[in-house]
Amino acid sequence: MGAASLERQPNSQTGTIDSATISSLRSSMAIGNIVTASNINTLIGMFNTMIGHYHTYTDRFQQATFGNNGDRGLYEETKNTGAPISVGGSIGSIDSSTIIAAAKHNELADVSRALQTHLHQIDDRTG
Repeated sequence: MGAASLERQPNSQTGTIDSATISSLRSSMAIGNIVTASNINTLIGMFNTMIGHYHTYTDRFQQATFGNNGDRGLYEETKNTGAPISVGGSIGSIDSSTIIAAAKHNELADVSRALQTHLHQIDDRTG
């Protein structure tokens, strides 16, 4: 980050996944269990939730003009980032009679990797 940059934590995040869903899916996909279409669709739903998530943040801005003339009050507004810009579109679910082919595995793997390093766009108001 450059000297003029400031990193902040988001105020909140939409699209969170509850720990009960994660725990249930992990135990369903344990060694020796049969992985069902329902399990895969739960996983796909979790990915789709994260693909569409966004963060809220406080954008602070100042009205003072060059030379410190005018209103110097500190102003802020709450905004959201919108969905990640570095992750593709949503993943389609599968039917119970569908064989989970390499293409679906690759689609899930690609989205997983993209979400690990995803980016959001922010609108930084300066005045």
